[in-house]
Amino acid sequence: MIGGNRSYRRDLIAYSHKNQGVIQYDMNNNGLEILKHMKCILNSAKEGNLKLAFSGKEGAKQISVSDPMRYYLKIKTINIKKGEESLFTRVWPLQSEPREHTCVLVLLCVKGIFQGDDLELPLCSLGMPLEETIAKVFFPDMILKAYLKYQDANIERVAYVTTNETTSLDLKETDKLIEFLDILANNPDYNFNSNESIGQAVFSSEDFANFTFSLLSNFRNLTLEESLQKYQDKYLKYRSSYKIAQYLLAEYQYYKNHKPVLSQMPPCYSEPVISPQSSGETQYTPMSDDTDATDATDATDATDSTIKTEVGIQDYEPEPELEPINLDTNLDKCLKENPCLKLLFDELKRDKIKAGIHNKRKSKRKKKSKRSKRRKKTKKKKKSKKR
Repeated sequence: MIGGNRSYRRDLIAYSHKNQGVIQYDMNNNGLEILKHMKCILNSAKEGNLKLAFSGKEGAKQISVSDPMRYYLKIKTINIKKGEESLFTRVWPLQSEPREHTCVLVLLCVKGIFQGDDLELPLCSLGMPLEETIAKVFFPDMILKAYLKYQDANIERVAYVTTNETTSLDLKETDKLIEFLDILANNPDYNFNSNESIGQAVFSSEDFANFTFSLLSNFRNLTLEESLQKYQDKYLKYRSSYKIAQYLLAEYQYYKNHKPVLSQMPPCYSEPVISPQSSGETQYTPMSDDTDATDATDATDATDSTIKTEVGIQDYEPEPELEPINLDTNLDKCLKENPCLKLLFDELKRDKIKAGIHNKRKSKRKKKSKRSKRRKKTKKKKKSKKR
């Protein structure tokens, strides 16, 4: 496993930004809507100006982390195999066989939230289930979306879901990820098997999932265009999916000079906000702007709590920067949050105690030796006087 723990995976339900206030989040919304929110969330994370609300066992939990180094991305390829036939037939949204599917899951992770473990928040999914030779990208992935609905209803044996591959990325890779998703979200009717010059590019959902994983994990610190160029050049290494890179590179050449208006908008651009009172109904969100968010440094021992507030009432106040740890005043907290440091500290403490005992023994020996020398001198003086 590369960072994090799936037992600490939670659903992101809202986030906050100063330009737009509190915004609800649903990773199963349409692709363009998800992309707009992802741009804002990831940009705010890089700026260290992000509040998040996520589902917990006892309600919603709110955190604010001002250190960009505590955020990172995780990319997973997810394999879904059919379970019980009668249940799985309801879940599988396509008529075609085989009933096995591989897709990609993108998560935002925050370091050190649960007693030293990382929080995982799924942001989006994408996949390419084939119907005959039609290879279209679904963003979000339609089969994972259908499965999750049944999972939330606690219906077991619907499907068996496993992780094939996992990698972690720092936030420097955000621009490439967003641009990649932007092309797919704005062109949902792309058929990757329709290009005559390339021929059939995709033979299974696994081809596209592996392509996406390799593109994001094996071509780091490169632009999307550079990554696609290098990918298609490495035929021997990626011979099962290099044609996908060829197809997308040809589409990218057009896309970069003809970006839609929404794709050219900056992250977190302002939109007209409709007041809840004017619509005649009150909207609620699990995130509060007028309540201080729990900072991630203190969230390890905090319990989940449900927070409700009306949208758009309070202005967002950015969290102050985290102060550096003062070892003199916050030693217990430092050692509690860093188990390895505590072990070293305890070891040094033992050595110091041993050294102190050893020095005391030495000082006692020295005192004894000085006393004995003095006694000998006084005895010699007394003898000399008698004579």
